[in-house]
Amino acid sequence: PTQKTTNTKNQPPIRSAAAINAGKAAASRHNISNHSKKTAKSTLDHTHPHVKIPDKLQNKSKEEQILRCADRVKPHVMAVDTLLRVLTSVKSSPGVDKFRTIDRTNPNYVTYVRDKPGAEDLLLAMNYRRIASKNELRLERHLVDDALLYLGISALEQARTSTEYREAKKWRAFHAEMRRVAKQLGGGSAENLVNGMTEEETQIRLAFLSHCP
Repeated sequence: PTQKTTNTKNQPPIRSAAAINAGKAAASRHNISNHSKKTAKSTLDHTHPHVKIPDKLQNKSKEEQILRCADRVKPHVMAVDTLLRVLTSVKSSPGVDKFRTIDRTNPNYVTYVRDKPGAEDLLLAMNYRRIASKNELRLERHLVDDALLYLGISALEQARTSTEYREAKKWRAFHAEMRRVAKQLGGGSAENLVNGMTEEETQIRLAFLSHCP
């Protein structure tokens, strides 16, 4: 008798039990995740109906970004001074490439600016862009905005009049003086010299430093 051949071309592939269970588990996790997000949002809306999650900084206007960043960076003296010097140089000579390019690996930049709160965000608000291939920040000539530069410079100059900036500057001068004294004494670190001073001696030195500009 003639045997019939079974055509398996159009038949769906047979899935193992393990594959089927894995698919069910993935679908279950997806549903749980979506349910959790919806539940969290509905719970927040129910328990705190008047609470609004603030927008990300980059979603705000350039003006607000600059003012907020300048406010955040003001306790960091060297960062404020460096940023002010950079923006002033760009404003006075916008056509000079070196003023519009910042090497993020430069030791001084790494130490005093890169990781300080608000510092790089301020530069990004001024239209600087990160160039990952060269690890630098660059402000293209056509993106130089005189209004933003004016606002950035003004905000940093205002930061230099703040209590936070002035106090930080005094402490920086204080530690510089301690390093000088330690060097004159021929040994020991500035930190050890400071730690070895009495509270009265520290206050006397700080009183003298209060007359520093």
